[in-house]
Amino acid sequence: MHNIETERLLLRGLEETDMAALQGMLASPSVMAWLFQGAPMNPADARRFIERNFTFGPSATGIGVVEEKETGRFIGFAGLLPCQYLGAEDFEIGAAFMEDSWHRGYGVEIGSAQISCGIGTLHLPRLLALAHPDNVNSLKVLEKLGMRFVKEIPTEARGPRRIYAITGAEK
Repeated sequence: MHNIETERLLLRGLEETDMAALQGMLASPSVMAWLFQGAPMNPADARRFIERNFTFGPSATGIGVVEEKETGRFIGFAGLLPCQYLGAEDFEIGAAFMEDSWHRGYGVEIGSAQISCGIGTLHLPRLLALAHPDNVNSLKVLEKLGMRFVKEIPTEARGPRRIYAITGAEK
């Protein structure tokens, strides 16, 4: 994954040294309450999930690790992934943070950088974001990013989700 930097954050490709922190995050009931199926992952499932879904090398898209630039501390993950929730070849932005990193504005900060990268650098016509309908904080982040609500859908792998979108014209 190509690095994306903000004032306080660095989104970068996964390294083997990140595995323990990432597995710990995926095992956290509070963090996982709104992600995927809404349940923590055991270490073996977390490792399989990481190996299937995270980007270890250079790539314009994929899921990478988010760290604080000042401290180098792992605080979560984010990425830009292909998706077809609206029947087109779209990309979805997303981010998740460790509980001790919540309510610091990191979601808006990294989300804005992802939108700039996807629309500005990669010239994607539209970006999507999905959030659980009851995850009020994530829905507020998407609205602060200028994304607009499109519709609510059921997903097999993630449960109900609200889809938000932004286009280059809206950016």
